[in-house]
Amino acid sequence: MKEKASKELVTKAQITKIWASSRELNLQKNYLYDMIFSLSEKESMRDLTKVEAHKVIEKLVGLGASCIKFRESLNSPGKFAKSH
Repeated sequence: MKEKASKELVTKAQITKIWASSRELNLQKNYLYDMIFSLSEKESMRDLTKVEAHKVIEKLVGLGASCIKFRESLNSPGKFAKSH
């Protein structure tokens, strides 16, 4: 089961968090994509797995981005709720 989770693609919530964090840090787009490539060897954010996206988010938080955690709401896909 863990193997399946590691191959699931990035979620909309993760993509939103990555973009929000990069804006918060005033990162240039090319720097963000260089970071993504260095962590995952992938050129497109949409090709990331959930695990790889998590690593990118953790790196952005380590650089000073807000560490508010979001999760996709089961009732309304694409909407976000603070996790407890």
